[in-house]
Formats: sequence, C-alpha cells, structure tokens
Amino acid sequence: MLLLLMTEMENTKPQKSINTIWSNVWDKQARLSKVDKILKNQLFVRGYPIIKKYVPSKKFSFLDIGTGTGRYGIALARDFPESKFVLTDILEESLAVAKGLAAHLNIANVEFKQADVFNLPFQDGQFDIVFSDATIQHLKDYRRAFAVMAQMLRKNGILIVSVNNYWNPHKLFKMIKGKNYEYGFEKSFKIKELKDLAKASNCKVLATDGFFVAYCLSRYHPKFMKFAAKILDVSVRLLDSISNRYISKHFGFEILVVAQKI
Repeated sequence: MLLLLMTEMENTKPQKSINTIWSNVWDKQARLSKVDKILKNQLFVRGYPIIKKYVPSKKFSFLDIGTGTGRYGIALARDFPESKFVLTDILEESLAVAKGLAAHLNIANVEFKQADVFNLPFQDGQFDIVFSDATIQHLKDYRRAFAVMAQMLRKNGILIVSVNNYWNPHKLFKMIKGKNYEYGFEKSFKIKELKDLAKASNCKVLATDGFFVAYCLSRYHPKFMKFAAKILDVSVRLLDSISNRYISKHFGFEILVVAQKI
C-alpha cells in the first residue's frame, strides 16, 4: 500500500513544474559549485570506469541524452578525442553547467543541443553510441524514451542506459520516507526490466552492470550513516574482487544495460 501511494504521489506534477524545479537546481549549481568538482563526485568516480569499458576504442559518433552536468559525455570526449560527441538536455540551465565543464577541460570535440528525448533533432540511425544516465527513471513513458534512444542508433550501434536500482537500499529508504518525490517522478528498475526494454527496442543485450552499492547511505542520510556506508563499501569491494563484481552488478545504486542495435 505504501509503495502504491508513493507511485500515485510521484505522478502528480506536470512536466512544466518539474522542469522549473530542475532549472533551479542547475542554475544553483552553476552559481555555487566549482566546475572542477563535478568529476570528483563519488558516484561519477565509481561509475565512469564501468561505463567507459563498454565504449569501443575505435572512432565513433556519440549521443548523450539527458546529460545533466555533462560529466559522462565530456569525460568520454576527453578520453576519445578523435570521436564526435553531442550532449543534449531538455533544459538550457543544465547545458550551461555542461558547457562550463567542457570549457574548463578545453574539450573541442563536443557540441550541445537543447532537446527533449521525445523530440530529438536527429535522424534515425545517426549515431554509433547512444548513452543516457539516470534519465528514463524520471519519465513516466520510459518505454517510449528507451525506444527513441534505440532508434538513434545505426545497425550494430551500442546503447548504454543507466538507472536507479530497485534492489538497492535507496529504494527501501524511499518507501520508508513515503513522501512526494520533489522532481515529480522516479522509478527504480530491476535488471530484467532493462533487458526487456532492450529486447522490445530491437536490441540485443550484451551486458548488464552496476556500481556503488553504498552511495545512498553516504549521500542522503545523517552523518552516523556515513560510517556504515564506509563499512558497506569496503565489504562490497572485497566481495566484488572474488565474485566478478556480482554484488555491484546486482545491488549497485545504479545499474545499467549495454545493448546492440540489431
């Protein structure tokens, strides 16, 4: 009943209201945050090497949908200077943060476009790689969003989509909290759901992965929880080292699917 109530409450805000909230978030970050700290965020530090290993080393065209701070797309553009990157977000305030990061790192092989995932200004089959981090979880029509991302891929192109994990303590804390999600909607996914989305979008699943099990403890809860987060993090690293990262892949704060367009 509590989960059902949360779902109903999360669905109540119109997109315009949600956009206003996010605009304020990005505008505040642009004014108050040092751009060099974006790539020091621990969720990014843990997630980036996991995502990067699924990016082919050859030259490619790359589309980042819902880029936020732009940290993944810009870091990849830095590490793959011969490739072309396009970063999109529905909000100009978000792109302003991403542009600031690109300028700080002197990245020249990236362009920015303000665009809604459901109205992308690109041709189907235009990109070799399409990437999206923690975006479809905020969209009620996430199935359509996933399908649109797949449509942007050339045949044999690679789709990488990451989301919040249903099987992470973050989900439990949300249920206990039982309050409105301030950004309007947030869904936590199971690995099987990501695989099903890929298959429904004419893609072959190549891999699933995950990272940073302890993030929700260290980021969202009182200081006494940080000690518990450190213990959990050390334990997960140890177990991952002897289990081919089984714990992180299944119980990470974020999980991801890597799929190939058929």
